[in-house]
Amino acid sequence: MTADSQSKLYGAADPPLTYAVSGLKFPDTAASALNGALTRDPGETAGSYAIRQGTLAANGNYSLAFVAGTLTISYNTCLLYDPTKPAKSGAAIPIKIEVCSAAGGNASSPDRS
Repeated sequence: MTADSQSKLYGAADPPLTYAVSGLKFPDTAASALNGALTRDPGETAGSYAIRQGTLAANGNYSLAFVAGTLTISYNTCLLYDPTKPAKSGAAIPIKIEVCSAAGGNASSPDRS
């Protein structure tokens, strides 16, 4: 069983933690052969967090070999200018951006609102 690596933006809800299974015998399915859920290492700042086996276990017919995945949290980039505003040919265009959360809150300030 291999945990699927996932990603999300800072401030967004975690995506479902999913996995791929191989080696099941017909007519078994992942739903009939496994029970429980994956977990991930705690943390909400930008970075990588291991997706772990958690409570996921195989029924008595199988032994489980687990391969961890990774949840990557990254910041969003918010534009602080209007890219649709016309500019004269050859004119400088000031480009302002900030690091922000999934909801658009400024994540580059100390309070990370």
